[in-house]
Amino acid sequence: MTLDEYEARTQAKIDAALAERAAAPNEPHPVKDAQIAELQSRLANSEQSFEKQKQFTASLEARLDREGNTSGGDDVEKAKQALEAGDTEAATRLFENIKARTALDVEASARASFALGEIAEQEVRWHQAFAHFSEAARLHQCFDYLIRAQEMAHNLANYLKAERLVQLSLDAAKKEYGKTSSQYGIGLNNLASLLQAMGRYDEAEPIYRQALENTRQTLGETHPNYGTGLNNLAGLLLAQKRYKKAEPLFKQALEITRQTLGETHPIYGTRLNNLAELLQAIGRFGEAEPLYRQALDNAYHALGEDHPGFATYLNNFASLLVATKRYDEAELFYRQAVKIMDKSLGPEHPNTNVVKQNLEKLLTEHPPEN
Repeated sequence: MTLDEYEARTQAKIDAALAERAAAPNEPHPVKDAQIAELQSRLANSEQSFEKQKQFTASLEARLDREGNTSGGDDVEKAKQALEAGDTEAATRLFENIKARTALDVEASARASFALGEIAEQEVRWHQAFAHFSEAARLHQCFDYLIRAQEMAHNLANYLKAERLVQLSLDAAKKEYGKTSSQYGIGLNNLASLLQAMGRYDEAEPIYRQALENTRQTLGETHPNYGTGLNNLAGLLLAQKRYKKAEPLFKQALEITRQTLGETHPIYGTRLNNLAELLQAIGRFGEAEPLYRQALDNAYHALGEDHPGFATYLNNFASLLVATKRYDEAELFYRQAVKIMDKSLGPEHPNTNVVKQNLEKLLTEHPPEN
């Protein structure tokens, strides 16, 4: 499969998901919206995601060689050839056969279930991925299986199951790798993120700090994951309006990302936007504006002018223009954001509706002068 073919397949999946969503415009689609966002992120960063796809394919082929030796060489080779073309159906059938044949071999069956989960996750079929990862974890309760099941439960907003699974993941990480391992840190970060999503901020903060310290000790303060940990903690503090404590963390995360990933990476744009939002919230508009403009420039080049992420930054910058009473300019940015989101997410998407409401509020409160 070539890069062009990968991009075409990803776009086709986005189009199919948008059509499915449009068929029921009045119903909430939080999971579908998240799946669309994931696919759009892959398309926006197609070279990087294509490399990950090739690595995934190579890993799956190696697993087919190991696990499929009782299925016949022809079946394995056909499945591998299909994988090279981006078709996972043959591999899926082969792993399902392995799972059925090895039902009495618990670990082999768990490995087959996990492989099926990885295929489903790669194809953004989160419900199926959760079912397969959960089955793998039920058969063999280890960190790798538990944490993937937990992440899928979180993606599906099944927070009660996610909380139970993340606690089991932490227990497994402690037993398999120790409390000073990066695996234990991943579990801590996932738990904190889950607690934040559930609105349990007071519980989330000390766990974020514990995860951050784990990353500092295992990977160091110059690693991009440490920047992510700082950003996560700062985001929690921002949600609690603890601006003075959040600001230095956002700035440190921004600098680490600049040094490790570079100023053209889309994550750098996200860090710029986050800091700009904080500065706007505390009325430091003059400092926020150049950061918003940098974030827009980053997204324009890294994501493209038709990407919903670019539209989000347009919306955020427009809110700053409203705050500084530049209403005519704000209207232009809001309209551009609506146009992009209408096309990329659909007219009924919650994010599209938010920007439309922002535009309507602006026009109602500050109608253009004729």
